Formats: sequence, C-alpha cells, structure tokens
Amino acid sequence: MWNAIYPTPQLFIDGQWLSAATSDDFRITSPATGKTMAGLAVASPSQVDSALTAAGKAASTWAGTTPYERAAILARAGRILIERMDTVASWLTLEQGKPLAEARAEVQAAADVFEWVSGECKRTYG
Repeated sequence: MWNAIYPTPQLFIDGQWLSAATSDDFRITSPATGKTMAGLAVASPSQVDSALTAAGKAASTWAGTTPYERAAILARAGRILIERMDTVASWLTLEQGKPLAEARAEVQAAADVFEWVSGECKRTYG
C-alpha cells in the first residue's frame, strides 16, 4: 500500500481524530521517484465548518490562559518536536528531496522558534 510511510491520515477537529467525510485526498509524491507516497485527508465543507467553530472555541480558551501557561505549552511543543526529530526529518527528506542534515536543521530551527516564542509569552506587555 502506498500509504505505509505515514500514519493513516485523519482530521483533528474539536479534540477528536476523524476520518474525512470525502474520499478525496491530497497526494504527496516523492521528488526522487515521482511515485505517490501518501494521501492526506481532505475535509468536507461541513468538516471545515466544524473545524472553524472549534478553533473559535479554542481561541477563547487560549485567551484565558496565563502567559506562563502559554509559555509552558509552547516550550513543550518544541521539546516534542526535538523528540520526534528523526521521524520528522526523514519525512521532510522523502517529501522534498532535501539532504537529511538539512531536514534535521529545519526541524531544530522550528523547535527553536517554539522555545523563543515561549520565552516571549512571559514578556507580554499590555
């Protein structure tokens, strides 16, 4: 099966993993071989509406968190990204054809942004 590289694609909407309500998918192809590596789930219009409603609720919840709570959440996201660096970097290499070292550096840079933003959360003024 061509989707063996990635976990089964699903949509994360309002705290739940859901299958797409449509059979459409977005194909990811290898630049090296031109072969399809995976298909990402495409949301139906009603699933998009549900996701937007959930995002609105989440924004209200996020607005109610303290700067230190936000900092902890973002710092944890960066740590998780580092923990999963090998997997994420290998996916970037397969999807984009870039060298593994460059993909690892890209993952590290993304984790660094999470760390930096987590520090900025503690310095909110106004």
